[in-house]
Amino acid sequence: MIQRILQVVWREYRVQTRTKGFVIGTIVAPLFLVVVMFLPALLIEKGANETRCAVLDETGVLFDDLVEATAGSERTSSFTLVAVDSEFADEERFMGAIRAGEYDAFLRIPADIFESSGATYYARGMGVSAERIDNVLTSVVTQHRLTGAGLDPARIGPLTRWVSVERFQVSEKGEAEKKSWDAVFITAFVFIMMLYITILSYGGTIMTSTIEEKGSRVVEVLLAKLKPFDLLTGKLVGTGLVGFTQYLVWVAVGIAVVKIGPSRMEFMQNVDISGTVFAWFLLFFLLGYFSMASIYAAVGSTCNSPQEAQQLQFPLIMPMLAALMLSYLIIFHPTQPWGVALSFVPFLSPVLMFVRIVVQTPPLWQILLAVAINLLTIWGGMWLASRIYRVGILMYGKRPSFRETLRWVRAS
Repeated sequence: MIQRILQVVWREYRVQTRTKGFVIGTIVAPLFLVVVMFLPALLIEKGANETRCAVLDETGVLFDDLVEATAGSERTSSFTLVAVDSEFADEERFMGAIRAGEYDAFLRIPADIFESSGATYYARGMGVSAERIDNVLTSVVTQHRLTGAGLDPARIGPLTRWVSVERFQVSEKGEAEKKSWDAVFITAFVFIMMLYITILSYGGTIMTSTIEEKGSRVVEVLLAKLKPFDLLTGKLVGTGLVGFTQYLVWVAVGIAVVKIGPSRMEFMQNVDISGTVFAWFLLFFLLGYFSMASIYAAVGSTCNSPQEAQQLQFPLIMPMLAALMLSYLIIFHPTQPWGVALSFVPFLSPVLMFVRIVVQTPPLWQILLAVAINLLTIWGGMWLASRIYRVGILMYGKRPSFRETLRWVRAS
């Protein structure tokens, strides 16, 4: 029995890893995402977004300080500020200069800016440039306001500087690990999406493969030497190993992105891909995959064409869709009783328990309980699917009704 199952596993693995879809999804897609993320950052570092900005300083005292502050900040070093005279107070004049490409932007600093809070900024495209010049202008104006009030900015600055708070998460063992909200959120978001996409993707692969084999009558040849349960188990394990292989490649690419990424991509440094997180991720991927894949195989065996299967797709993805939406609530409220309870619910558990582990690791007994519940779900799903599969895989013509499917399950 084991040898027959392993033969099916190897066949499924070999066939699926040789497809163009696997190559594109495993190698080409990650490389494309890396290029998409890196290219803008590299262009920014090389000054590709240089902005030539005309400045009408009606106060007569801010321009030089603004130029110095802009040049001294890495975030605004791409700005080239040019002083213009009062003729630019006419809207038609500065709008025409922007349209003609003489300047990329125009900043008007009113004479009463020390009493009011308003300056005006016009540009071809906003992006983040408006926010950047806003921050620098605010700093310069603040210094002048302090000076006008008889206060020394050099003394006030240190007194009002930003206070940083190092954050440590305390584990159940009483150990403290340095954490940040960015690290927790980004890690949870990245892995949640990977779980959601891949579980549904490989579940759909199982369904499609089952329908193709059924339609081509290949399954009749296979069942001449294999029991339906052996064939079903081999297909699920083989496809699961394909997903496992794909994850290994993705992790290698992810580590490279985090470690050698451009300095502008500092947010990527917050992604926590520690060995422990990845180990839990792989475990819950396998649990989620086998929970869903057995159901996909059972439904696929009752369908005669991809069109019939598409009509049943939405009910099948509802548990994963619900888990995806609930996961965002658990990220913000990891200890709420409803979140704890939902993390044990079959089909929701693989995603929600993993989110709890990333955000605030629960007691080990809760994780093990969730694993046990998922294993029982897989066992029940495999038992149910094998009974539907052994009959449905050889049935052709009209798709069976729900009542007929129940008769298959009851049959000995």
